[in-house]
Amino acid sequence: MSIKKWTLMVLSLFFIETVNAQLNIFIGPGATYYLGDLKNTPLPGLQTTHFSYKLGLGYDWNSQWGIKFQYMDGAFSGNDAYATSSGRKNRGIAFKSDYKELAVLLKYKWNNFPNSGNWDLYFLGGVEGFQFSPQMDYSQARKDLLPENSFATKQLAVPVGLGAAYWFTPRVGVLAEGLYHYTFTDYLDGVSKNGNDKLKDALIDAHVTLLLRLGAKGNGIAKENNYTCPTFK
Repeated sequence: MSIKKWTLMVLSLFFIETVNAQLNIFIGPGATYYLGDLKNTPLPGLQTTHFSYKLGLGYDWNSQWGIKFQYMDGAFSGNDAYATSSGRKNRGIAFKSDYKELAVLLKYKWNNFPNSGNWDLYFLGGVEGFQFSPQMDYSQARKDLLPENSFATKQLAVPVGLGAAYWFTPRVGVLAEGLYHYTFTDYLDGVSKNGNDKLKDALIDAHVTLLLRLGAKGNGIAKENNYTCPTFK
């Protein structure tokens, strides 16, 4: 068999397997919240919670394991004006930053619970590259501040979290997902020496996305469970 025929056969098998092994696309809105030196409350507050959205491609190769490739676009901010401590108020720093992310996430489904039905519950973990650009506001500063070193605005992070999907049909579902992003920088807010330089900053995001599965079979209201590849004669 020629190389061309081998190539076409391999590509055809890959395409068939991919479609049959549950390839899905997703898109939807959500929110991001930052944790760092200028955070205002341990839990998200309305003043510093920002709109974001994510979209991407998912691939499930069996009933438990899958992978997701996603892009997220959003923002985050912090402001000492919202703080309750006098020290924070006297420092008087505020910032806002755009946020863009590309991530690869491994997905493990855990459906061994009663009456799972059309539900998928899963754990997520992976790696991401992200870009941010804190815009600083020192106009309310009431004490001398230390000069901050320059820092890289393109960084890596480790996102981990939970997701729950409900399938209305084998082809259409909705997903609620939350992720905690462990970063390796203390400069998401542009502040390190003027805060706690022993702890790294972090992000939290929560999104609800529409799921559209390609190649699903059947018309019943049930999640797709067929991961086998077709036979060739």
